[in-house]
Amino acid sequence: MIEGIVETMSGVSPTEVVETEVLVVGGGLTGMYAAIRARESGLKVLVVDKATAGKSGCVAFAGGDISLVTPEDDFDALMEKYMANGDGLVDQEWLEFALRETGDRVRELEAWGVPFERDETGGFARHAGRGGGALAVVFPGYKLLDQVKSVCRAGGVQFTNKVMVNDLVTQDGRACGAVGFAVETAVPCFFKARAIVLVPGPCSFKATYIGHRMSTGDGIAAAYRHGAEVMGMEFAVGHNTGPRHYDISGLARFVAMGAKFVNAQGEAFMERYDPVLKDKTNWGTLARAMALEVRAERGPIYFDLTSISAKDYDLSRRILPHTFRTLDRAGLDLRRDRIEWIACFQGNQGGPAGLVTGRDFSTSIPGLFTGGDTGAHPWYGAQAGYHGINLAWCCISGHHSGVAAARYARDVGEVEPDEGVVQEAVMGTLAPLNRRGGKCADEVILAIQEALIPSDVVILKHKERLGIALQRIQRLREDAEHDISAADGHELVKAHEAANMALIGEMILRASLARTESRGTHFREDYPHRDDQNWLKWLFLKQERGEMKMWTVPVPTGRNSPKGA
Repeated sequence: MIEGIVETMSGVSPTEVVETEVLVVGGGLTGMYAAIRARESGLKVLVVDKATAGKSGCVAFAGGDISLVTPEDDFDALMEKYMANGDGLVDQEWLEFALRETGDRVRELEAWGVPFERDETGGFARHAGRGGGALAVVFPGYKLLDQVKSVCRAGGVQFTNKVMVNDLVTQDGRACGAVGFAVETAVPCFFKARAIVLVPGPCSFKATYIGHRMSTGDGIAAAYRHGAEVMGMEFAVGHNTGPRHYDISGLARFVAMGAKFVNAQGEAFMERYDPVLKDKTNWGTLARAMALEVRAERGPIYFDLTSISAKDYDLSRRILPHTFRTLDRAGLDLRRDRIEWIACFQGNQGGPAGLVTGRDFSTSIPGLFTGGDTGAHPWYGAQAGYHGINLAWCCISGHHSGVAAARYARDVGEVEPDEGVVQEAVMGTLAPLNRRGGKCADEVILAIQEALIPSDVVILKHKERLGIALQRIQRLREDAEHDISAADGHELVKAHEAANMALIGEMILRASLARTESRGTHFREDYPHRDDQNWLKWLFLKQERGEMKMWTVPVPTGRNSPKGA
């Protein structure tokens, strides 16, 4: 055990040291699933969350849909659909693995008390949604995390809330701990562990979409700074869509119930951008279509669900109560009113980009595991935002990362991290508190959003605009990492979030400049066509000697994963 880490900053309490065997960073669905699996091995498991485990993050506001592939489904046809949607970059082995395991996870969730809707025969009620993939079971989305957390508590999983983890500690190249701080008091914390499951979520850049503004890429950034490999960042430009003036969710459900996107002339325009899926198209095509309609002066865009049936409307009210409470308070009725709709940038949420993993969800750092939207999704290919599969993936990746982390923790011997290394990490974590008169985190965050999020930067990409944005982001990254000052724990959170967003924004822009073609969610106006001769490959990056190294690996002709490529 590490003893006596001294007071590290003037006026700040001494570092709190917490020991566990498996540390789970992130208390969403993936993290709690991993904690359950790791705890079943008999090990001590601790979940740390920046807010409150089970109440924050993307899943807390998700629609109640989880993909379920049954033996009666045409599995080969489903594979072909997802392969086509992935635009040539799908890893077939990962895809088959994900689809075949949906049944086990759904049945397990039901055993844990998640109240799935039933059909007339008593079986699972399944519905179609965006993307044309597997049908999904439905349930009240807000109840999912409550049920999973109750299983955690019953199994003896421990929780620490309102602590932001922003750095890892490694010894001899192996992850053996993490450093964070209490968001209300700024008291630093060191968590010593034999294995770490790092799943605090994606980087959504505090953009406009309900429940995603705490998702600032904290895990991806921390692992990258310690040498972990990242892939697919040119596709980390997913855009869900939502009302201009309200925070609601449920698009994937609504488009399956007859919703249409119409322009200012009242024209349902999606058929000219995706003649097959039309309004059920994937995120990339939808965001691009909306941007082109507005550029052609046919905006604004409206969401029209006036044709919804009474049965579907009543089901939606049960499944998405938070959405309908918002609409009711605004005096809006989806059966009567068209709502102005915008593209909502979500970064790598629900897309292929993230930390590279092996089949056991280990990263390139021994002892560090990941999943959910912190890890890469090789089965997505070049696309993003399929209906139902994201929640399924949280369960699948959480299950396997927890099992693998527990196995690693059992097999590995104790490692005592160097106290100097820990103290250096703590000092770096608290550094903004010691700066006086520095930049304001809120201003830097706004500048990052203004540089990255405009539609002619991340939706309709072009070399010149990407280059200008990259220069701005690099300056902002310097500001975020060295010049932001913080007066308390809350400002300290924002300081680290700004640094993480600037780093991941630079990854997105560099990768987008490197891929000189258009594919999936990545659309280059100066390279508008798919180029299989030169770009049927994945793009990786990692930090080496302080520089962002980038390389490509051809998509395997067999059924291999990118791990170790």
